[in-house]
Amino acid sequence: MKRYISYEQIVDSVHDLIFVHDLETGEIFQANNAFEKVLGFGNEEIVGMTLDDIIVPEYRAEIKTYLEDIRRAGNLTGFMTVRGRDGIYRIMQFHNSIVADETGKDVVCGIARDITAEKNDERRLRESERKTQEILKTLPAALYTVDKKQNITTWNREAERITGYTSEEIVGKSCRVFAQSPCDKTCGLYDPALEKPIFGRECTILRKDGETRVVYKNTGLLTDYTGAVIGGVESFIDITEKQETEKRYRNLVENLNDIIFNIDLEGTITYISPVVTHMLGYDPDELLQRNFTEFIHPEDLPGLMESMGKTLTGDLEPFEFRIKHTAGHFIHVRSSSRIIYRHAEPSGLSGVMTDITKRKEAEAEVQKNLHFLNELLNTIPAPVFYKDIDGKYLGYNKAFASALGFGPEEIS
Repeated sequence: MKRYISYEQIVDSVHDLIFVHDLETGEIFQANNAFEKVLGFGNEEIVGMTLDDIIVPEYRAEIKTYLEDIRRAGNLTGFMTVRGRDGIYRIMQFHNSIVADETGKDVVCGIARDITAEKNDERRLRESERKTQEILKTLPAALYTVDKKQNITTWNREAERITGYTSEEIVGKSCRVFAQSPCDKTCGLYDPALEKPIFGRECTILRKDGETRVVYKNTGLLTDYTGAVIGGVESFIDITEKQETEKRYRNLVENLNDIIFNIDLEGTITYISPVVTHMLGYDPDELLQRNFTEFIHPEDLPGLMESMGKTLTGDLEPFEFRIKHTAGHFIHVRSSSRIIYRHAEPSGLSGVMTDITKRKEAEAEVQKNLHFLNELLNTIPAPVFYKDIDGKYLGYNKAFASALGFGPEEIS
């Protein structure tokens, strides 16, 4: 036995608004149950209301235009913003047509769907895209994306500045237009042997004007909501000048006669310049990660530790001590240090160490000669003395002190 469902049942079961309104006044004659579900108006309420009653005030002036357009065209598709019983605005997409009722009078039969959520999603998407574009424009790093064929799909302003290529010139082209080593041999982005994302890789690029630049870049894969790879993203900064500056400073440091060193707060050597080989006989690599205290003369270590403690409090002062040569003997050095900061906190010391062995040997020789001279003067029976230009005694013998009746410490 066949079962029949009336058209009225079908109309009342759908989620879209279905209605009939007057072609001249906009009065609603019929409406399905969806009006109550979507707008909160029951059938008894909505029938007899006009479009003016549900269209939001800001758009009521357009109702007259709408009625004129549908009378002229016979059907019309568009959007209306309506207000429900709860006062909430909803965006409706409608498709309305003129039909004849049972009396032969022309009326408008329409169907409208609530697309508020979709419109809000579109708005949020546009806002998100706008924010993304603003972020891309103001990023201090170049950033671009590629599809699975390595063709460029987006290109920000900093990428334009560094490479010389505008977005219009390069979007749609292969990234190999500007990417050089190591990208010209293998693409790290799509190399399955390399774990993604990749951070801190140095590469070379070719600017539009033919100049080669060194960049420091990060790269990663882009995926869709299913996890499938749809492309990649790369960002980079130009470090060409920085590398050249570091090279000049490195050459300067490595050609100084003094040792440059860094130690952490535990005293572990984290850097020492190559001149250590000439001064102390060690290869720089064999000193790294060793504690500096291993090489200090035991008698000088307490004073050196005290001096370092003062340096860490901001009291910078040089200190002289003895340090062990690889051959086993000690040489005299003079060191001055400053604090190294990491994230605004002290992380160690950086210093300069100068070989003062010859100076110390000369001072010892002077003292030896002075001692010999004093011994010689004291053997002379006649008083002998010498002064500076201000009349201050610089030296004298025992005979002179005895003649004046003073001890040596009393004469000034």
